[in-house]
Amino acid sequence: MNDVQPTQLPSHVLILEDNAIILLDTEEMLKEMGVATVLTATTPKEALLIIEKSPPQFGLLDVDLGFDTCFAVAERLTGLRIPFAFATGYADNHQIPARFAGIACVRKPYTAEA
Repeated sequence: MNDVQPTQLPSHVLILEDNAIILLDTEEMLKEMGVATVLTATTPKEALLIIEKSPPQFGLLDVDLGFDTCFAVAERLTGLRIPFAFATGYADNHQIPARFAGIACVRKPYTAEA
C-alpha cells in the first residue's frame, strides 16, 4: 500500500516552455490533474507579461529556451514569493545559477508523478 499523501495542487499555474509539443502535453497533464487555470508562455517576455496581469500560484520554467533562459522570470517569481520549479532535459543542473540552488528541478519529459 502506498502511504504517500497527495499534494494539494495550485489552481493557477504558469508554464514557460519553448517546445510546443512539450508545452501542450504539460498543459493537458496539469488540467487532467485538476489545475483549473494553466497559462502558457514561450518566451521570458511573454511570461513576465502574464505574471504582471495574472500572477500564478506556481511556475514551471524551462531552463534552456534556445537563445534565452528563464532566469529573469525566476527572479520575478522569487520577488513575488511565488513558488516555482525549473525544468530541463539535461542530466545535470549546471545551467542553474547558484542563487537558485534550492529550487526543485524536474527532468523532461515530464510525468504526472514528477
